[in-house]
Order: sequence, then structure tokens, then C-alpha cells
Amino acid sequence: MMDDLDYRIISRLDLNSRDSYAKIAADLNVTKKTAERRIAGLMKNGMIRSFEVLFNKSELDLSEAVCYIRLGSGVKAAGIQNELLKINGVTEVMVFGGGNALIFVILNGEKDLANILAKIGNTEGIADLDYEVVAPRSKSGKLTKEDWLLIRELNHNARKDLIEIANSISRSSKTVQRRLRRLLNEGIIRFGVQLDISKATGLLPYLIVAKIRPGVDKNKLYLNVQREVPAIWRMMADSNPLLLSLMSYAEKLGDLNRDIEKITGIEGISAVNVLFNVSDEINNDWLDEEIEVKIHNLMH
Repeated sequence: MMDDLDYRIISRLDLNSRDSYAKIAADLNVTKKTAERRIAGLMKNGMIRSFEVLFNKSELDLSEAVCYIRLGSGVKAAGIQNELLKINGVTEVMVFGGGNALIFVILNGEKDLANILAKIGNTEGIADLDYEVVAPRSKSGKLTKEDWLLIRELNHNARKDLIEIANSISRSSKTVQRRLRRLLNEGIIRFGVQLDISKATGLLPYLIVAKIRPGVDKNKLYLNVQREVPAIWRMMADSNPLLLSLMSYAEKLGDLNRDIEKITGIEGISAVNVLFNVSDEINNDWLDEEIEVKIHNLMH
């Protein structure tokens, strides 16, 4: 059974999943042994899928989009998730109660987007489809062959030992540490966690979708919401300046209703919807292949 500490640990890992157990424990005011045991438990029950190195997809000349779909009546989540994840570029499908779903997509240009949207729209069981392209960050142009080799070593294994990484890419530990520090300090990479929200137990996880009034600063509003509702532990990526998507949890429905009432009353928010996660499936193969292609091109 998960509790408040588990969610706080996940939120802390989202900031930097490569930090030591001692540092994570100190930040959360628990013992190192407790942090280690809790993280191991979250991995064992499947809530934590992997520790990830995260980077701007424009470094691979790719962009991202989020699709909002409504499933037809009686459509089974598992079947449609499997079909959608077969589409090149679809990396994650989150299904919520009431037949709503989010599809996360990585794409290469407008033509690719049109092709992916057509395939999603033509998938049997999709009743309605909308989408938005995530606002792209500018490409740094600073990633070298050695940097990409580092990223490949840390891909899905961000807590990998420094010496093991150094041995794998035939570099010294000091060189690896120096390169990682530079990439982190320049904001080119960060370390987080990949989760399966459907594996949450004990507490009730849910997605808040809040509509923002025009002219309100989204980042400042997020901080205000977090202060009012400490249970919020992750902001979902989206580019819509008038939409704020947040992951939160509650011990019981009464707590959920209280938190939603607080959020609804915050100045700058015009409406709030709540979605309950049913299933969450991923496919990392496509992005992994793009990393391999990048390394191959740099080496030849």
C-alpha cells in the first residue's frame, strides 16, 4: 500500500533521480535506509518503471505532441492501447475513467504529425480526437558523440554507477562526471522517473485538468496551486497556456473533493475537471532507435 511518503519520494526523484539515497533522504527528513527501502518497493510493485535521462527532443530534430481522445462505448482499454502503441511515434497511452485517454507522441515535422494523427483517428474504437503540439525548445547544438554515448548508457538506467558508465564508453570516471555536470548545469539533460500510475495502491491517484483564465501566468499559477494542495506531485507536459494538467492523490473521496474545491477557488482558474487513471502503457522502442541512429551518424 502506498502512502504520502511514497508520493513525496517520487516527486523528489522527479527533480533528480540520480541523487544519492542519502541526499534524497535528507531532503525528505527520513533515514537513508527508509529511502532505499521505499524506492525498492516502488520499483518492485511497478510504480517506478525506470530511472530516466531526459533531454530536449529537438536535439534529435524531433518534436512532441499530446493527443486527447475519447473511446467509443464498450471499448476495452488494453486492446486499444496495444493498437495505438504499434504506431511509430506513439510513446505512451494513458487511459482514464469515462473513456478518456491521453496519447504522447514524438514526431518529425508536420507531415509526420498528419500521418500519426490519421493512424490514431482510424484506429477502431476512437470516437473523438484532439491534439496540441508541445512548444519546442531551441536546439542547443552542443551534444557531441561522447555526450550521446553517455545518454545511451543512462537511457532507462539513470542511476547507473559512474565507474560502470566510464568502463562502457572507455572514458575515465572524472571525464564522465565532468560531462554530466556540464550537461546538467546547462539544462541540456535532467534525471527523472518513468512511472506506471495505474500501479498506485492505497491512495487514490488522479489527474486534474484546470482551465486558466486568459492573461494569467501559468508557472506562477502552478506554484499557487501547489501551495494550496501539497498532494500535487507532478505537472504534466503540455503547451496550452490556458490549460494546467496536474497529478495528485487523495486518501479518500472527501480529501479529493476538498482539494478540488480549493483549486477551483484559486484566482486565475475558471474550471476544473478530474480524471481517474485506469491504465498506462508505454513503448520506448522508437525513441531508443532514434538515439542509436544519432550515434551511428556521428561515428561515421
